[in-house]
Amino acid sequence: MSSTSGLDSALARVRGGLTSMRNGNPEPYIARWAESDDATLFGAWGPIEKGYQQVAETFQWVGSRFKGGELAVENTVVHAGGDLAYTVGFERGDVVIDENGARQPMVIRVTHIYRRFDDDWKLVHRHADFPPTDQRQPSRPAIESAGAIAAEQRLFAPHSRRASSHDGIQSRRDA
Repeated sequence: MSSTSGLDSALARVRGGLTSMRNGNPEPYIARWAESDDATLFGAWGPIEKGYQQVAETFQWVGSRFKGGELAVENTVVHAGGDLAYTVGFERGDVVIDENGARQPMVIRVTHIYRRFDDDWKLVHRHADFPPTDQRQPSRPAIESAGAIAAEQRLFAPHSRRASSHDGIQSRRDA
């Protein structure tokens, strides 16, 4: 068996799960995660979680915020070796968040880490954030418009947060 056997189909299932998430149904994406105590999330909207149950609950909350739209997965790097693989890239598109009803542009930088369990690759980590402006040249944003980034950050910022601890990792989610 090659070191990447089954990875392409796992990536396709994650893409499908993210499409479902953007339409308010997080279950197909949650199903792509390893039911492991060391599953971790560093989320774009602030949550930091450790453990499958906490990660799944957070994705339930994330899915409840999406009311439609499209977000394409753009993997810039895909690498696998042994029983670990990772992707680095972007999720971009227009989405409807919460009850505002208007489609808004959204760009997220995303790193996923996968672990192979038997013949299936499962997610064990997601780190996502809104790309900041490239500060090497203040006039050159990391994506098309610095104004769009600021608007996204205002639009998607959680209203309030409460913190708790999971094995030393701070967790944040809406109260």
